[in-house]
Amino acid sequence: MRRPPHRNVHDMAPNLTPVVNVAMVVLVVFMLTASFIEPQAYMQSSVALLEQGGTSNFDPDWTPPTPLPILVNMDASVPSQFSATVGGQMSQDATSLTALLTEKRIAFESGGTSLAEVQVEISPQRQVIWQHLITVYEAAQRAGFTNITFTPGR
Repeated sequence: MRRPPHRNVHDMAPNLTPVVNVAMVVLVVFMLTASFIEPQAYMQSSVALLEQGGTSNFDPDWTPPTPLPILVNMDASVPSQFSATVGGQMSQDATSLTALLTEKRIAFESGGTSLAEVQVEISPQRQVIWQHLITVYEAAQRAGFTNITFTPGR
C-alpha cells in the first residue's frame, strides 16, 4: 500500500479568500447604504461675508453692562442651606440675600447707574442644587433687578 505524500504544515493553512470576499461585499454594501453628509455641512457659518471688514450694530457710545456676580455655594455642614457671596458680603438665606441685593440696587441707582445697565450673574459652584439657584434668582427679582443671567461655576 502506498503512503500519501507528506504534506507540509504551511500547505494546511485555511483558505481565507472566501472570508476576504465576504468582508469586501459587506463593506461595499455598508458604504452604499450609508447616508452621505456634505463635507461643507460642518463648515457653514451664518456670519455674513463682507469684502471690507465687518461693521457693528452697536451704538458708538454703547458700554457693556455692569456685572454684579453672585457666587452660590453649598453649606458643607448643612446640605439644605446655601451661601451666596455678593461683592465680598455673604448671605445664607433668601431674606438676607434680598436685603443685600436691595442695598446693591440702591447703591447703583444713587450712583446714577440704571438697572438696565446692571447684569446680575448667578454663578453656581460645585454640587449646588437647583432649588438654591431658584431661591437666589427669586431674591434678585424681589430686589428689583431685571437683567439676570446664569454663568458657569468658577
